[in-house]
Amino acid sequence: MSVYVVRPDDSVYSVNRQVALVGFAMRGEDVQLFDASDIDDIPISDTDIVFGGVKIVHRAFARLGLTVPAIDSIPQCLSQFARRETWQSPIGDIRRKVQNGEAIFIKPVASQLKLFPGQALRSFSDLLATAHLSDDTLVECAAVTRFVSEFRTFVLHGEVIGVRHYGGDPL
Repeated sequence: MSVYVVRPDDSVYSVNRQVALVGFAMRGEDVQLFDASDIDDIPISDTDIVFGGVKIVHRAFARLGLTVPAIDSIPQCLSQFARRETWQSPIGDIRRKVQNGEAIFIKPVASQLKLFPGQALRSFSDLLATAHLSDDTLVECAAVTRFVSEFRTFVLHGEVIGVRHYGGDPL
């Protein structure tokens, strides 16, 4: 197995990239850096790991003939901990609700990750980030919630292997 990690372009520092580089190297894996523009040229197989942004990983899946798995916003097994309802709705319906004074958090559905940044919509000006979307574009929705702290948890084969602070108060 080889691990291909996209080379930093110095525009964004990524703690996750650094942790992947060090962690896989410490495990004794063959770690190779590559430039994002070279994703179609690296010799990947279905036993390799490609670490990079969503577009890079999706391209690696396509090269291997794999379907990109849909990732639930909140997996069913964790929904009891969410303490909020999530639903999908056409953005046109959400625009009307926001114009009528309702606040709603939206993000792209799993099949269109990175279509736009997830955000709370509270006023007409907040809708500008979605102006390029047709009214029938489906989005994930939730009530606007104030998070004190946010963490990412990494699970491998049902075992928690890491927890990383993501935003808010780390304590």
